[in-house]
Amino acid sequence: MLSNSNLDSEELDENVQNGIDKLNKRFKEIEKLMNDLMGNQFDKAMDVTNGMNGIEKAKYYATIAFAIQSLYNVHLMLKNEETRIDSSNVELNRIKQSILKIKNTINMTQQSKKQNTNEDDDVPMNGNGAPRMKLDKSAAKRFIANNMDKDVRDKMYEKFGDEMKQK
Repeated sequence: MLSNSNLDSEELDENVQNGIDKLNKRFKEIEKLMNDLMGNQFDKAMDVTNGMNGIEKAKYYATIAFAIQSLYNVHLMLKNEETRIDSSNVELNRIKQSILKIKNTINMTQQSKKQNTNEDDDVPMNGNGAPRMKLDKSAAKRFIANNMDKDVRDKMYEKFGDEMKQK
């Protein structure tokens, strides 16, 4: 396949090596930029999140991802590379949606804690925030007694008496 190419092996090797050199140069530029931004603590990002819970970690990493992607987007705009800006914007929107999911999770967690700790109401809440159904035992006993024979109904009234009276 290489024999059909217009490039001989030395030119191909030289082109590949030039590409690798450019790539290494770009990585070193990005590494320098990240070190400048994070104060030579890029390696310690894992240490920062050690004591955090899941939501705090998600917020931290989403913030870093958004900052890096925004900087990359600005870099592309300054270099006027319109073809790569579109894919960068797609990634930026994906990160924004992840941040919205994190915010929704935080809001749902806060609402459920607020509802579960609301001691002013006598009605307990279920997981969806709606009041939990409460059984009216006397009404249930009356309902059952009404569908029984007279003998069974009389025994129920004898046994439960006051409990079956309407409130």
